[in-house]
Amino acid sequence: LPTLGIHHLIAIGGDDTLGYAAKLDELGVKVIAIPKTMDNDVRNTEYCIGFSTALTRALDNIGRQRTTVGSHERIGVFRVLGRDAGYTALYTAYVTSMRCGIPEYKFNLQRMVELLVADKRNNPSNYALVILSEGAEWEGFTVQEYGEPDAFGHRKKMSVGEAFSEEVKRLANEETIVSDLTYDLRG
Repeated sequence: LPTLGIHHLIAIGGDDTLGYAAKLDELGVKVIAIPKTMDNDVRNTEYCIGFSTALTRALDNIGRQRTTVGSHERIGVFRVLGRDAGYTALYTAYVTSMRCGIPEYKFNLQRMVELLVADKRNNPSNYALVILSEGAEWEGFTVQEYGEPDAFGHRKKMSVGEAFSEEVKRLANEETIVSDLTYDLRG
Protein backbone atom coordinates (compact mmCIF):
# COMPACT_ATOMS: atom_id res chain seq x y z
CA LEU A 1 0.00 0.00 0.00
CA PRO A 2 2.89 2.46 0.45
CA THR A 3 3.22 2.50 -3.36
CA LEU A 4 -0.27 4.02 -3.38
CA GLY A 5 0.72 6.59 -0.78
CA ILE A 6 -1.32 4.82 1.90
CA HIS A 7 0.68 4.30 5.06
CA HIS A 8 -2.12 3.52 7.51
CA LEU A 9 -5.53 1.95 7.08
CA ILE A 10 -8.51 2.53 9.36
CA ALA A 11 -10.86 -0.43 9.05
CA ILE A 12 -14.37 0.16 10.40
CA GLY A 13 -16.67 -2.85 10.40
CA GLY A 14 -17.61 -6.25 11.72
CA ASP A 15 -16.06 -9.71 11.69
CA ASP A 16 -15.53 -9.89 7.94
CA THR A 17 -14.07 -6.40 7.52
CA LEU A 18 -11.87 -6.71 10.59
CA GLY A 19 -10.84 -10.25 9.63
CA TYR A 20 -9.58 -8.93 6.31
CA ALA A 21 -7.88 -6.03 8.12
CA ALA A 22 -6.09 -8.57 10.36
CA LYS A 23 -4.73 -10.30 7.24
CA LEU A 24 -3.45 -6.96 5.95
CA ASP A 25 -1.83 -6.38 9.35
CA GLU A 26 -0.06 -9.74 9.03
CA LEU A 27 1.27 -8.53 5.67
CA GLY A 28 2.77 -5.46 7.34
CA VAL A 29 0.07 -2.86 6.69
CA LYS A 30 -0.43 -0.55 9.66
CA VAL A 31 -4.08 -1.01 10.58
CA ILE A 32 -6.35 0.62 13.13
CA ALA A 33 -9.49 -1.47 13.66
CA ILE A 34 -12.76 0.04 14.86
CA PRO A 35 -15.57 -2.43 15.64
CA LYS A 36 -18.85 -1.40 14.01
CA THR A 37 -21.70 -3.84 13.81
CA MET A 38 -25.33 -3.76 14.82
CA ASP A 39 -24.94 -7.32 16.10
CA ASN A 40 -22.34 -6.27 18.73
CA ASP A 41 -20.52 -9.53 18.02
CA VAL A 42 -16.89 -8.59 17.39
CA ARG A 43 -14.75 -10.77 19.64
CA ASN A 44 -12.66 -9.11 22.34
CA THR A 45 -14.72 -5.93 22.27
CA GLU A 46 -17.26 -4.78 24.78
CA TYR A 47 -19.31 -2.51 22.55
CA CYS A 48 -19.57 -1.86 18.82
CA ILE A 49 -20.57 1.33 17.04
CA GLY A 50 -24.06 0.81 15.60
CA PHE A 51 -25.40 -1.44 18.36
CA SER A 52 -27.12 1.37 20.24
CA THR A 53 -28.72 2.58 17.00
CA ALA A 54 -30.04 -0.92 16.28
CA LEU A 55 -31.60 -1.14 19.74
CA THR A 56 -33.18 2.31 19.52
CA ARG A 57 -34.66 1.55 16.10
CA ALA A 58 -35.95 -1.85 17.26
CA LEU A 59 -37.63 -0.22 20.26
CA ASP A 60 -39.22 2.44 18.07
CA ASN A 61 -40.46 -0.04 15.47
CA ILE A 62 -41.85 -2.48 18.01
CA GLY A 63 -43.46 0.36 19.97
CA ARG A 64 -45.26 1.61 16.86
CA GLN A 65 -46.44 -1.88 15.92
CA ARG A 66 -47.47 -2.93 19.44
CA THR A 67 -50.85 -1.17 19.14
CA THR A 68 -51.62 -2.91 15.83
CA VAL A 69 -50.70 -6.32 17.23
CA GLY A 70 -52.82 -5.57 20.30
CA SER A 71 -55.82 -4.26 18.38
CA HIS A 72 -55.91 -7.47 16.32
CA GLU A 73 -55.27 -9.61 19.44
CA ARG A 74 -52.48 -11.60 17.82
CA ILE A 75 -49.00 -12.83 18.58
CA GLY A 76 -46.45 -10.42 17.11
CA VAL A 77 -43.31 -12.04 15.73
CA PHE A 78 -40.37 -9.68 15.08
CA ARG A 79 -37.22 -10.70 13.20
CA VAL A 80 -34.02 -8.70 13.67
CA LEU A 81 -30.42 -8.98 12.53
CA GLY A 82 -28.19 -11.50 14.20
CA ARG A 83 -26.91 -14.23 11.90
CA ASP A 84 -24.64 -15.77 14.53
CA ALA A 85 -25.19 -13.63 17.63
CA GLY A 86 -28.37 -12.67 19.44
CA TYR A 87 -27.33 -9.52 21.30
CA THR A 88 -29.70 -7.25 19.37
CA ALA A 89 -32.69 -9.54 20.00
CA LEU A 90 -31.73 -10.25 23.61
CA TYR A 91 -31.22 -6.61 24.64
CA THR A 92 -34.36 -5.51 22.79
CA ALA A 93 -36.37 -8.29 24.46
CA TYR A 94 -35.04 -7.25 27.84
CA VAL A 95 -36.05 -3.59 27.57
CA THR A 96 -39.43 -4.35 25.95
CA SER A 97 -40.33 -7.29 28.25
CA MET A 98 -40.89 -9.77 25.46
CA ARG A 99 -39.80 -13.32 24.66
CA CYS A 100 -36.85 -13.94 22.37
CA GLY A 101 -34.93 -16.54 20.42
CA ILE A 102 -31.20 -16.26 19.71
CA PRO A 103 -28.71 -18.29 17.64
CA GLU A 104 -26.63 -19.23 20.67
CA TYR A 105 -29.38 -21.43 22.13
CA LYS A 106 -31.88 -23.71 20.39
CA PHE A 107 -35.14 -23.30 22.27
CA ASN A 108 -37.96 -25.77 22.81
CA LEU A 109 -40.67 -24.85 20.30
CA GLN A 110 -43.60 -26.26 22.26
CA ARG A 111 -42.51 -24.43 25.42
CA MET A 112 -42.02 -21.12 23.61
CA VAL A 113 -45.49 -21.36 22.04
CA GLU A 114 -47.01 -22.23 25.43
CA LEU A 115 -45.30 -19.18 26.99
CA LEU A 116 -46.59 -16.89 24.25
CA VAL A 117 -50.14 -18.24 24.52
CA ALA A 118 -49.99 -17.73 28.31
CA ASP A 119 -48.58 -14.20 27.83
CA LYS A 120 -51.44 -13.42 25.43
CA ARG A 121 -54.07 -14.83 27.78
CA ASN A 122 -52.64 -12.89 30.76
CA ASN A 123 -52.40 -9.62 28.86
CA PRO A 124 -55.52 -7.42 29.31
CA SER A 125 -55.20 -6.45 25.63
CA ASN A 126 -54.90 -10.14 24.59
CA TYR A 127 -51.64 -10.10 22.64
CA ALA A 128 -48.06 -11.30 23.02
CA LEU A 129 -44.71 -10.47 21.42
CA VAL A 130 -41.58 -12.41 20.52
CA ILE A 131 -38.36 -11.26 18.86
CA LEU A 132 -36.08 -13.63 16.94
CA SER A 133 -32.54 -13.11 15.66
CA GLU A 134 -32.29 -14.08 12.01
CA GLY A 135 -30.16 -17.07 13.01
CA ALA A 136 -32.43 -18.24 15.86
CA GLU A 137 -33.42 -21.89 15.76
CA TRP A 138 -35.47 -24.26 17.85
CA GLU A 139 -34.78 -27.89 18.62
CA GLY A 140 -35.20 -29.90 15.40
CA PHE A 141 -35.21 -26.81 13.13
CA THR A 142 -32.41 -25.30 11.09
CA VAL A 143 -32.80 -21.96 9.30
CA GLN A 144 -32.51 -22.59 5.58
CA GLU A 145 -30.19 -20.49 3.41
CA TYR A 146 -30.61 -19.50 -0.22
CA GLY A 147 -28.90 -17.61 -3.03
CA GLU A 148 -25.28 -17.25 -4.01
CA PRO A 149 -22.71 -16.58 -1.27
CA ASP A 150 -21.50 -13.00 -0.88
CA ALA A 151 -17.82 -12.02 -0.95
CA PHE A 152 -17.38 -13.43 2.57
CA GLY A 153 -19.20 -16.72 1.86
CA HIS A 154 -22.50 -15.84 3.55
CA ARG A 155 -25.78 -16.84 1.95
CA LYS A 156 -29.11 -15.20 2.79
CA LYS A 157 -31.21 -16.82 5.49
CA MET A 158 -34.87 -17.65 5.03
CA SER A 159 -37.14 -15.83 7.48
CA VAL A 160 -37.17 -17.56 10.85
CA GLY A 161 -40.07 -15.24 11.71
CA GLU A 162 -42.27 -16.71 8.98
CA ALA A 163 -41.28 -20.28 9.88
CA PHE A 164 -41.98 -19.65 13.58
CA SER A 165 -45.31 -18.01 12.76
CA GLU A 166 -46.42 -21.13 10.90
CA GLU A 167 -45.51 -23.25 13.91
CA VAL A 168 -47.52 -21.00 16.25
CA LYS A 169 -50.55 -21.35 13.97
CA ARG A 170 -50.09 -25.13 13.77
CA LEU A 171 -49.48 -25.77 17.47
CA ALA A 172 -51.77 -23.19 19.09
CA ASN A 173 -54.19 -22.14 16.37
CA GLU A 174 -53.28 -18.52 17.11
CA GLU A 175 -53.13 -15.70 14.57
CA THR A 176 -49.78 -13.96 14.18
CA ILE A 177 -48.35 -10.84 12.63
CA VAL A 178 -44.78 -11.15 11.34
CA SER A 179 -42.59 -8.08 11.00
CA ASP A 180 -39.09 -8.28 9.55
CA LEU A 181 -37.14 -5.40 11.08
CA THR A 182 -33.72 -6.39 9.73
CA TYR A 183 -33.33 -3.63 7.16
CA ASP A 184 -35.38 -1.07 9.10
CA LEU A 185 -32.70 -1.29 11.79
CA ARG A 186 -29.90 -0.99 9.25
CA GLY A 187 -31.37 1.82 7.09
